[in-house]
Amino acid sequence: MVPADELAASQATNAELRNELAYMEHRLAHCGGPELQLVHAQYHLDRGEHAKAKEKLDAVKADYAGTEHAKKAEELETAMAAADGDPVKAPETGDHIEVVQGDDGNTWYYDRRVPRNPDTTAIYLYVGHKVTGAPWLRLHTQYAGDHWIFLKEVVLKSGNEVFRMATDPTLVFTHAGPMTVSEWYDAPPSFEELRTLKEIIGSPDANVTFVGYKGQMDRKVTDAEREAFIHVLDLYYTMAKLDEATAGM
Repeated sequence: MVPADELAASQATNAELRNELAYMEHRLAHCGGPELQLVHAQYHLDRGEHAKAKEKLDAVKADYAGTEHAKKAEELETAMAAADGDPVKAPETGDHIEVVQGDDGNTWYYDRRVPRNPDTTAIYLYVGHKVTGAPWLRLHTQYAGDHWIFLKEVVLKSGNEVFRMATDPTLVFTHAGPMTVSEWYDAPPSFEELRTLKEIIGSPDANVTFVGYKGQMDRKVTDAEREAFIHVLDLYYTMAKLDEATAGM
């Protein structure tokens, strides 16, 4: 057993660290300014995470009262209140979603319209979920060809919108087949990235370029990839909203 004095000291240290962390989080939020706070609020609102969105909106209204930022926060709050009246339903995966049960206890949701075999170039979102806890989203971008390009960056473009994603070497995977090699990057997109990606991939002229140290590969985002991207994103938002509603019971 831990002596009482050591336990008390440990609890006091933990309380101190929690307080310091809470203060740093407060300073970080305010250093970002009202624009960042509103972006965060919109992100949580889109996902159906209304409790988290309300925290951001309340902060903007309190700290920037009488400004355009406070007015925008009130508009978002009105939209959130209207959405709160909608019943939360279990997600309907539909015919296009393939549900895969992992050996690690995770459940994965993919849109079957985008091939996931290693000899195909592709870009897609997919959702992970455990029995308990919130769902999470991952972005998979995959180059396939007859030679290695040693992937270092993925670039998505539509009109004047450009999204550049530098790859983390620890999250780049490879496969070598008899005729084709493939390199893919798999990582969770941030909410800033997700907003830009949604705008680009929603456009019919969206283009993806896989940039490597030894060459690159450029092609249009297919209609199937665009439709699957939006479909999986909608599923993710529905699951997130359902998770928040269930947690609040």
